[in-house]
Amino acid sequence: GQLLLTSRRGLDAPGAAELRDELAGLGATVTVDACDVADREALAGLLDSVELSAVFHTAGVLDDGVVDGLTVERFATVARPKVDAALNLHELT
Repeated sequence: GQLLLTSRRGLDAPGAAELRDELAGLGATVTVDACDVADREALAGLLDSVELSAVFHTAGVLDDGVVDGLTVERFATVARPKVDAALNLHELT
């Protein structure tokens, strides 16, 4: 099957090339592209170039801490790839 894998860094993301090669070894045709899925325009441009049959939304940012240390900025950094990207995917697919 055809797989499109995205991350903000594309093939520059740690492990991306290895994952692509592993999946290709299992018979998949794999494309890795850089796209911030929380950026609606960037995602729309990427989606215009592919035909989708399924979406796995696994984007995330890790910023461990305790609630007492949580700021609006830290929350926004962690929530953006989940919330904004999920809304973008919902509206664009």
